[in-house]
Amino acid sequence: GQKIAIRGPVRVVGPDGYRIETRDVMVDLKQRRLASSGPVSGAMRLGQFRAQSMSADLGERTVTLRGARLKIVQGAVR
Repeated sequence: GQKIAIRGPVRVVGPDGYRIETRDVMVDLKQRRLASSGPVSGAMRLGQFRAQSMSADLGERTVTLRGARLKIVQGAVR
């Protein structure tokens, strides 16, 4: 198949301070999907978050966090 297993840490940094860190990721190139089996942490303009795992649809550009906790920074988004 067209799958890639990434063992170890993975860090993604985007515009506006967007950041996701996880580990042990499986990427399905044919389905354009990604899933982590390790914990996830990150930050965005709204605040910081932690989750048990994540999945992403690369075509739709969506990320789903499972077991997530978000710490909102008041006044961060205006």
